[in-house]
Amino acid sequence: MLGEGEVTMEEIFKNYHQVSSWPPIRKPDGIHKKKKHDTAELVKLNYQKLNQELVNSLIGRKSAKAIKKGELSKDELGTFLKWSVGIGSSNRRTYPSAGGLYTNQVFIVANEVDGITEGVYSYLPDEHALQHEKGAVQIKDALVQSDIDCNFCLIIAANIGNAASHYGERSYRFCLLEAGHMVQNIMLVANALHHAVAPIGGFKDSVVNEQLLPKHKSLSAFYLVPVGFSCKWNEAME
Repeated sequence: MLGEGEVTMEEIFKNYHQVSSWPPIRKPDGIHKKKKHDTAELVKLNYQKLNQELVNSLIGRKSAKAIKKGELSKDELGTFLKWSVGIGSSNRRTYPSAGGLYTNQVFIVANEVDGITEGVYSYLPDEHALQHEKGAVQIKDALVQSDIDCNFCLIIAANIGNAASHYGERSYRFCLLEAGHMVQNIMLVANALHHAVAPIGGFKDSVVNEQLLPKHKSLSAFYLVPVGFSCKWNEAME
């Protein structure tokens, strides 16, 4: 039972999430310099080769600085979601979550996907299906970058209250870790499918909360991930 004036863990996390929203309080002073080590103190390591397709996805993973739209179908979107944030062939999610809670949710802002009407959708992994949430919106309004014009954008948001009820003070960390696992998957699958992605942690929270996800007051957005094609890939397709 909370005493008078006391606040819940959910309120603490939500307050922190709000005060850490864009714009940042300060920008870093400069680029982090690589630390030099005394080679005499190092233990050199060897390594074995892995499956080449896996290696190619790992070394090809990158964040695009600019994204453009290209031809992208509903089946391609389904393939993308299935293997990045869906349920794999072992009937388990393709990424880990503390206690198997999977408190993070995925929403898709569809801008130009053949076979799908523009709008905001929630992704339901168990059904491998989209549920319509809202009509066409401008994802650009939530971005601070100018060179992003995507086919669709993923929004990763967490129900912090649900996580806090299970893990208390540790829950906010678990939500962030889960989001990191998800986006790493997203980037690897994007590379395998020849898509360009730009994971974005600095965005306009108020636009996401009020314009994109107005029906989900209990959720806090952690990541936006626009997906499309790089300029170089578009040129190769033409």
